[in-house]
Amino acid sequence: MNRQENEDALAFKLQADYNGQPLTLSGKTGRIHDVFGHRPFPVQLSGQLADASVRISGAIDDVLTLQGIDVEARLTGKNFATLGPVLEVKLPEAEAFDVSGHLKGSGDSLRLDNINGNLSGSSINIAISGSVGNLIAFSGVDLQMKSSGKDLAVMGPLIGEKLPATDSFEIQGQLTGSTEALTMTDTRAAASRRSLRLTVNGAVKDMMTLKGLDLQSRLTGTNLVEFGEIIGEKLPATDQFEIKGRLAGSTDGLALQKAQGSANRGSLRLTVDGAVKDLLVLKGMDLKSRLSGKDLAEFGELIGAKLPVTDEFHVHGRLRGSTEVLALQKAQGSARRGSMHLSLSGTVKDLLTLNDMNLQSRLKGKEPAEIGLLFGSKLPGLGPFEINGKLAGSAKTLSLNGLSATVDKSDFTGLAKYELLERPKITVRLASSVIDFTALMKSIEQDEQKPAHKTQQKGRLFSVDPLPFDVLKKMDADMVLKAKNIHARDAHLKFGHMTLKLEDSDFKIDKF
Repeated sequence: MNRQENEDALAFKLQADYNGQPLTLSGKTGRIHDVFGHRPFPVQLSGQLADASVRISGAIDDVLTLQGIDVEARLTGKNFATLGPVLEVKLPEAEAFDVSGHLKGSGDSLRLDNINGNLSGSSINIAISGSVGNLIAFSGVDLQMKSSGKDLAVMGPLIGEKLPATDSFEIQGQLTGSTEALTMTDTRAAASRRSLRLTVNGAVKDMMTLKGLDLQSRLTGTNLVEFGEIIGEKLPATDQFEIKGRLAGSTDGLALQKAQGSANRGSLRLTVDGAVKDLLVLKGMDLKSRLSGKDLAEFGELIGAKLPVTDEFHVHGRLRGSTEVLALQKAQGSARRGSMHLSLSGTVKDLLTLNDMNLQSRLKGKEPAEIGLLFGSKLPGLGPFEINGKLAGSAKTLSLNGLSATVDKSDFTGLAKYELLERPKITVRLASSVIDFTALMKSIEQDEQKPAHKTQQKGRLFSVDPLPFDVLKKMDADMVLKAKNIHARDAHLKFGHMTLKLEDSDFKIDKF
């Protein structure tokens, strides 16, 4: 310190180390006898702290004990992160910053009021205002913060968490607490990435670790695949989707409570409501769901299974599990094509692969010939039908147990099994009290038969024309039929049983 001419003021110059960072200050101060007289000591200083420029103006009541500090301070510089060691906190990188405020208190407890700060960088901007009750301990924080930028990922190193890359983001809220637990209330945030847009509002108990999240959220977008890329999960493509609910927990385990969601693709529409225990890995799902659409084959494309074409369908039930194994419980479903109507109820233990199905089923319609259309084949007209039974197995091997069926005036009980092999195979075990071939015979009779055929038909109960079972050319069959009675027009026959086998289009009757 040097006494200036014509007054008792001092020219001040200081070089020191503050928390391991260099500090230099110079400027004018009060008179020397004010120091020893414990009277207010005016200061007007400027210098450097770390890589930041410092300006201080005001007064100190007692310089010797650093009591009664009452000064205006301003810090400006390029990289805000260099001040982190000074405050013993991790601060974000910035290309430029400007922070000012009113320092009041003592060397042990220094309050910072009227804070006005701005940080700017290539992909982030932060504005703060408010106060810090104890700047030395960085506690009593009460700051209004607004942040915006391009890539949210740059905020990750600040809190030691990996955050997703974004195209743009905005965050604002009230920061309170200390470096040990910095809470953000009145939080409002938005982020976008390609077609995705996320908005949240609520509170975060610990901003430094992103723990204690309690946020109302809404995520919208075009393609659900984009969200899957963020969380590292393979999700189906969509035309449009929306997910909203309450986010609770942390980045280690983020739950979505009171969830509501919807997604569209083509004619398909899915709606869900419930909860997901871990949203980031899509585990612990417990959702009431409803899937509807026109063509069931569209849903088959999503899960990699070949499903029949329909005119309309809907399925509702309770989804539980994860993207690895997703069960559908208390399922109710129906599908329609032409006059056919299928209804199902039960469970599917793995919906994504259609494995472990256990479903009570009912199929009815005006004409079984419509079933042939599902396989691209022609079946004869037989009249109204209804089939009931329990579907079990998977999309590749499907059994119909406890089968009961009526076709026109015929009845059947037993079981049927369908195996989707390189060449599909049907296994059937049926018993019947009566089989009436009358409808079958009428369907295969031609309106105008050739003369040679007419001659051959005389005295015959059945036509010599080939039966129109084109579907049998496309698959193998192993069928055993036991019937008590056979009816054909006016003929009534007693019958035993027969075994039919069809392999590579080679049809055999082993027993009759």
